[in-house]
Amino acid sequence: MPKQFKQEDYGLPEYLFNQAIEKCKEARLKEEQVEEVLKRVEREYENAQINPGEGIGVVVAESFGEPGTQMSIHKDEKIVIKINNKVKNVKIGEFVDSLMELKGALKLDNHSEILPLNDLEFFVPSLNHEERIEWKKVSECSRHKPVRNLIKLRTASGRQIIATDNHSFVTRKNNSIVKIKGSDLKLNDRIPIINSFNTEVQKTLDIADFLEKDYAFEDENGFLETKHNAKPIPRLIELNKDTGWFIGAYLAE
Repeated sequence: MPKQFKQEDYGLPEYLFNQAIEKCKEARLKEEQVEEVLKRVEREYENAQINPGEGIGVVVAESFGEPGTQMSIHKDEKIVIKINNKVKNVKIGEFVDSLMELKGALKLDNHSEILPLNDLEFFVPSLNHEERIEWKKVSECSRHKPVRNLIKLRTASGRQIIATDNHSFVTRKNNSIVKIKGSDLKLNDRIPIINSFNTEVQKTLDIADFLEKDYAFEDENGFLETKHNAKPIPRLIELNKDTGWFIGAYLAE
């Protein structure tokens, strides 16, 4: 099996991909056979996933529901969240507690509570496979007593976070972003972090910032008039889809 198969080419968790590769090596399969096995495992894995709202039964829910809700960070850790197009930096414990006091919560067991957010529009920044930040909707929040071990991660730049040892993180492998449990992280593993995150959204453009002071003056209606015989132009231009199209068309020329 000389071909180097890569996990990122298949929608499989790392442990499942590695198990499939090991079984193929033991069976001494050819390249095309390994390819077919991986595709079959990928299809079966996708079919086995449960859609939101699908009934799965009490036993199954208890089997993985509790571990799933225990993938958490410490209540004093801060998160960036967007509510009604306003970006805030809040402590996750205070945020979740206030939501559950307002909306109530479902008790899973003696340790965990969850709150589905079907009717609420909350978004958090999320890292995609191209290492770009996207706003993703929050579907559910939970809180629980720390029945699992807590770990503290510290980056070379000095940032740190406290989370449960089975919390899902991301790291770089084979020049791709892959998921990894906190307990599987090792010293010197690379963890992508946000260098900068601008929470201020610029809505207008001030033309006066791009003109010399003695070149134009503003009238009482907010228009800029030049010393030449040109028509006045609005000083503030709204940054919207039409403005973007116009600037793009101009630059294209």
